[in-house]
Parts: sequence; C-alpha cells; structure tokens
Amino acid sequence: MEEIKNGVSRKLFGLQTEGRRPPRTGQLIVKDGKLLGEVTSGNYSPTLECGIAIALLDPKVSLGEKVTIQGRRNEEEATIVKLPFYTAQENS
Repeated sequence: MEEIKNGVSRKLFGLQTEGRRPPRTGQLIVKDGKLLGEVTSGNYSPTLECGIAIALLDPKVSLGEKVTIQGRRNEEEATIVKLPFYTAQENS
C-alpha cells in the first residue's frame, strides 16, 4: 500500500565495474557519501571482461551514472547500466 502511495523505494539496475573484480551480494552502493542501495548478485563476465552486478538502487539514479561499490577492504568504481547486460542482436 505504501508503494502505491509513495512510489517504489528501490528499483533493479545493472552495474558494470571498471575492473575485473566481481561485486558481491550485500555490498553497498554509494555516491557522494549518499547510500543509493546494495548489490543483490554479482560475478565476473567473460563476455564483457569486467565485473557485473544487479543492484537494488534508489529509483532516481540515471543510466550512465558513476557510483562506488563499497567492499570490506576496498572500493570499486562502477557505472549504472541497462539490463540485460548483453544481447546478441546489439553486438552482432
């Protein structure tokens, strides 16, 4: 009922990292010190040659926006991307 009244609080987005390290479930997503959401699942993509993840984020974020994935010992830069990550038609 609250979502009908106020809109959704989080929405699924894709994340693509700058490096090969895969994001992990539960890692927090931040930008400019503001918590935007968290990773729900992630792995390395051999096709895209980078880490990818699905994350529940604030619905006000924009595709192409740069964010930071916070790990226990490090941080990884990522870009918010459209799902699905890869389609054969786009890349043929």
